[in-house]
Amino acid sequence: MKKKRIFCLFLLILAIPVFSKESDIILKHAGNTVKPIYLNNGTDSGEAGKAKNFMFLAFGTLNFGLVTFYPCKPVTGDITQYTSAGGPNPAAPYDLSYSFGIGLDYRILKYLGIFFDGGFHTWHKLLAKKDGYGFGQWVWEQSDYTNAVVGPFPMDTSYYMDTTTMRLGARYIFSDGAFQLWTDGALGLYAWQATIGNREEELKYGNPDSGLSVGYSLLAGIDFMAGDFVLRLYGDYGSAVASPKITDLFNTGWVFENTGGENITGPFKVGLAVGFY
Repeated sequence: MKKKRIFCLFLLILAIPVFSKESDIILKHAGNTVKPIYLNNGTDSGEAGKAKNFMFLAFGTLNFGLVTFYPCKPVTGDITQYTSAGGPNPAAPYDLSYSFGIGLDYRILKYLGIFFDGGFHTWHKLLAKKDGYGFGQWVWEQSDYTNAVVGPFPMDTSYYMDTTTMRLGARYIFSDGAFQLWTDGALGLYAWQATIGNREEELKYGNPDSGLSVGYSLLAGIDFMAGDFVLRLYGDYGSAVASPKITDLFNTGWVFENTGGENITGPFKVGLAVGFY
């Protein structure tokens, strides 16, 4: 019995180098065939597949357009030359018009997205200077064609149009990468108020008018991408149209009404926006 144990121990000692050699072969073989797999930036598979879909942005624009109908314009020079100066006042550019607001872009597909934005828009047109007079066809008509001049005014007086908008639209992106060209179209709801007076002094003439209108917009621009930051330059065309009516303007019973319709935001806009994903 003792001899058998010694013989088994002897066989075991002989077998150790063989098994060690076979283990080395297996390990060497495995080392030649199994390759480590690394994900980009050391992220897991869920993070690697995550897309940047939502972009928040803030925007501002300078707006351009014409006021087509307004009560009067400032008298310059001798007032007697204007007392019977009837005739329509031609359309005139805004003295100042701008917009600002915030928005959200959502990328549905690589080249297709939707967006929602909301903002405040304003324009104004000077009608008369402080201690001065205004004249025009509307004044001529309201005075029963007796005098085309109204005033003097105790303050600078302007025609203001203030509008709050909400728009929803679709955006098509032509290119990918650091510079992305795009175009889009949107439908908007416009809440407007027409006032004549002096905003700084919080004074007004007559009864301001307000209402809701619907309008469309067409936009195009370019996004400059830098990581999660976006700088956007764009053009924006479009405005809703309203027919403001201000009663008891300058005198009791005088009614200012634009039956032909007026753009309630500047129809031509040049904008700058900053955003982040």
